[in-house]
Amino acid sequence: MSMRAYDRLPVIRYNECYMLPALENAGETYAVRLAEGFDLQY
Repeated sequence: MSMRAYDRLPVIRYNECYMLPALENAGETYAVRLAEGFDLQY
């Protein structure tokens, strides 16, 4: 069985709705930490 492009649409929608915003927020947090320094105390 080969997978066609339209079989993958739910995965693409999931990535756009969930993963991309999550990665964007993680990138913003990382950029702030780079600018202000990492607090390594827990």
